[in-house]
Amino acid sequence: MQPGAIRLAALVSLVSACGARTSLDAPVNDDGDGGGGGGESPFACESCFQSDLDGTCKTTMTAAPFFANDDGSFQSTEGTGYQTTIEIRFSQPVDHFGVRVLDPDFSENYVEALDADGNSLAKVSVPFDGVPNVLTSEDVSIDLPGIVTIRLVPDPLDYVWYESPWGCADGP
Repeated sequence: MQPGAIRLAALVSLVSACGARTSLDAPVNDDGDGGGGGGESPFACESCFQSDLDGTCKTTMTAAPFFANDDGSFQSTEGTGYQTTIEIRFSQPVDHFGVRVLDPDFSENYVEALDADGNSLAKVSVPFDGVPNVLTSEDVSIDLPGIVTIRLVPDPLDYVWYESPWGCADGP
């Protein structure tokens, strides 16, 4: 079986770092308050996570809080104000995760991977330019087995948003 991959934004036919060609439907906005606005999983199940026999999705994920922008990027809340931490949870562990962080200006933006028990596996600081109002982007990835939760943590004084995130597992 080829490595599995899922894409979390409105991307079409992209190749993940795990080598699986994927596509998905646009995610649904979810404010993270548990009151609806996204259901069980705001993201589509990818073909490489589906069973060969019945098409049942083997791995699902949820993210909250979550607001999808028209251009396929996403952030925690609508608008251009300060953002809060987004938690992405996989129903089964993944071995790789990556995301593009847009406009990181300050030093406290990071991506953290956690295992099934909530233990931190890795925390990766996002490179920053120190210059507000100049659009930059930085790709950040974590490659470790057993990732169940990802935290996208913005600097308290920064406005960042995200695009092109992916997660994948090496095995069946």
